Amino acid sequence: TQNRWHYFHQQAVANGALSADDVFLPVIPAPFGFGIWTAHTTPIYLGVTTVLLERFDAAAACEAIARHRVSVLCCVSTQLMMIMADRASRENDLSSLRVVFTGGEALPYQRAADFEELTGATILQFYGSNETGLLSGTTLHDSRERRLRTAGRLVP
Repeated sequence: TQNRWHYFHQQAVANGALSADDVFLPVIPAPFGFGIWTAHTTPIYLGVTTVLLERFDAAAACEAIARHRVSVLCCVSTQLMMIMADRASRENDLSSLRVVFTGGEALPYQRAADFEELTGATILQFYGSNETGLLSGTTLHDSRERRLRTAGRLVP
């Protein structure tokens, strides 16, 4: 049911300490699971500013983060790897990033750790949003090892 998105929202708020002060940049296609809670459900419930790109582009995402002082980036692992690999991630000020929600595919540990060092952001993993709703996730309280090497704890 649509209640799964509200539940996912509640877990995202708890896992990432999200608030109305955040600025979201969801770069996942909006009509699919991960895109639904990141571009619609959570921004509406929190009343946050949400920056939308017409089409995903790593350099454009970096420029948007810098321009709009984005604090929450929501992307699939492949998009995050594209952002990390693009020189725009080192040419733009990404220090406003606080949380990066990603998941579904493992990230290269060292590249992800380097991105956290570069930006000051914490990368959080979620798994299951497209498949069934929330199955597992990591939190700001988890160690870097757990956050970057696992899909987190199972959600009852």
